[in-house]
Amino acid sequence: MEKLVKLHDRENEYKVLSGGQNPHGEISASAAPLVELKSFCLGFQTSEGFRQVLNDIDISVREGEIVGLVGESGSGKTVTAKYLLGVVADNARVISGEARLFGQDLLTISGRERTALKQYIAYVPQDPMAALNPSFTIGGQMVDFIVWGRSEQSLSRYLRLKCSRSAVASAREHAMHLLDIVHIRDVKRVMGSYPHQLSGGMRQRVLLAIAMSGRPRLLVADEPTTALDATVQKRTVDLIQELVEREKLAGLYITHDLGVARWLCSRSYVMLNGSVVEARPTRELLDAPEHAYTRKLVAAIPRLHDDALIEHKAISPEATPVITVRDLVRNFGSAQAVRGVDFKVARGETFALVGESGSGKTTIAQIIAGNLAPTSGSVDIDLGTTAASGRGGSARPDDRVQMVFQDPGSSLNPRQTIEDIVGLPLKLRGMRDRKERRSKVEQLLAKVSVPTHFLKRKPRSLSGGQKQRIAIARALALEPEILILDEPTSALDVSVQAVVLEFLKDLREREGLTYIVITHNLGVVRAIADRTAVMFNGKIVEMGPTDDVLSRPQSEWTRTLIEAVPSVDAEEEENRKNRPAWKA
Repeated sequence: MEKLVKLHDRENEYKVLSGGQNPHGEISASAAPLVELKSFCLGFQTSEGFRQVLNDIDISVREGEIVGLVGESGSGKTVTAKYLLGVVADNARVISGEARLFGQDLLTISGRERTALKQYIAYVPQDPMAALNPSFTIGGQMVDFIVWGRSEQSLSRYLRLKCSRSAVASAREHAMHLLDIVHIRDVKRVMGSYPHQLSGGMRQRVLLAIAMSGRPRLLVADEPTTALDATVQKRTVDLIQELVEREKLAGLYITHDLGVARWLCSRSYVMLNGSVVEARPTRELLDAPEHAYTRKLVAAIPRLHDDALIEHKAISPEATPVITVRDLVRNFGSAQAVRGVDFKVARGETFALVGESGSGKTTIAQIIAGNLAPTSGSVDIDLGTTAASGRGGSARPDDRVQMVFQDPGSSLNPRQTIEDIVGLPLKLRGMRDRKERRSKVEQLLAKVSVPTHFLKRKPRSLSGGQKQRIAIARALALEPEILILDEPTSALDVSVQAVVLEFLKDLREREGLTYIVITHNLGVVRAIADRTAVMFNGKIVEMGPTDDVLSRPQSEWTRTLIEAVPSVDAEEEENRKNRPAWKA
């Protein structure tokens, strides 16, 4: 077995194969693009006929640069990436155009040659939990991937019998080196950890380390920061940029987050319905978008300096609260998730709980909803219709408080029709007559502006925004007065986010609802929240009117969150650079 060498040694590339040939030897380094598509058209042969999905695509990526592929769901950006990765579905057909990867013509090379090119491509997916095997340690999976180029533990255990102990030990040493390169400090602990024991940002770093193990020339990152908190997102983006520059890679970054594209990408291609509608240097493209669709995307992003969608209410200290949280504590074993939290929410108010993963905000929401019992402290709900219901040690769900979850796709039963999904709470509460239930469901759909012909559809036929409206309609079925919105827009495309936020504004005013918004997106907070509480490590570190919290933050942690928010706006970016210090 060949000895491992450090990642930075380009003259002696690591490969656990006999022969020791340079894996880049057959690929000449030049100024030519490593990735190039010209007038590229692709489609799929389906049972309903041929469907073209890419139309005259022109894209190039050179060594040392990161290029953004920007667009919403269905724009064609992921299909484009899958073709380059060589994992497009078998029913895909190239219609016309040119496609070159590392100088090789993808339309004429053999399947074996195409497979050989894959080893020079690193792919970082959106969801690290889906990419990592939950049953095995990080170290075991990394050693597997380094030795065999795969992570199927059951296979590698058999094959490892043919692999010397020294080679496995060398692979383990190399894995630890890779984790160090992606700035993971406690390398030994991480090597022995399972994926669920690591934070989202840490898991994403592990995937970057695995991606770099094969000495790639092209790094394809597919929405790798979408599910990450603001500060973790910034660190991950900085790490990707560092790796591309230091290792002289070509980077293709797939995203719908224009702020991240501005941070990271020197050039960007905006895709719509399978076509590139605008392609320019990213900052030029975002500061002065030319295509109507690009202008729509830029305008749809909620910004910290924008006017609020909802006119922020001034909440009087004397106002009778509908929710009172007193000295709330929640422990999970020896870990304290919520540590002595106090706040009140007034009727008709939108109150935001802001913080990163693990800050305790979702735990508080679950306690308020009655899905989780506090360890100590209490939550009182007083809506005037019944006596206040104290929750000081038991979980008691209250129909007047309903939750809308983060991912509408996973919160809706894919086997049920929209009628059954929205009508289920009614059925569980004793409305057995189907006609009566359907009439009520139609009324609920009307409230969320969904046409009644959707009744017999299933979730898979709906867009992300439509799914979220269905989830809200279901939450409204029991006529609640309080809605808890857990990251209500984080799983949605940019333009859909704006539509949903506008819809939530109208719904609150029309139905007289009280909102508790759980989020890490400060742009969303600015758009709809009257007051905001910032959480860190189970405690509220700052609370007040949203305008004050975001414009004059008193807590160092609040300032850190604000600074980590990517800006699409050149004026705001310049203001941040020139701002000498936060003003109290």
